Amino acid sequence: MGGRLLIDGPVVRVVDWARPAAACWVDAAFMVIRLVGAGHEPADAGQWATGLACWTVAPDALTAFACYVTCLWTVRAAQGGGSAAAWRAQVARRYAADRQGR
Repeated sequence: MGGRLLIDGPVVRVVDWARPAAACWVDAAFMVIRLVGAGHEPADAGQWATGLACWTVAPDALTAFACYVTCLWTVRAAQGGGSAAAWRAQVARRYAADRQGR
């Protein structure tokens, strides 16, 4: 697990260091995209996030994030990431398009 386990006596925590310095709303934004991928409407998925204390993101920043994730997965799919990467790109694209009112 390469440093992902923090052990303090009987307590063991698994830490995802992938985005340790990201804004507090980033994990929730990824979850919103996952909810869209699970079949929820983008607006409904976004509404879920508004109940979270960390959801302090400006609308333009969230739209930029959605576009970034779309590009990230589109590039990975083009580089041979397979059907999973293509599907993630499609889901992120749907969310980004909704954010842009398309």
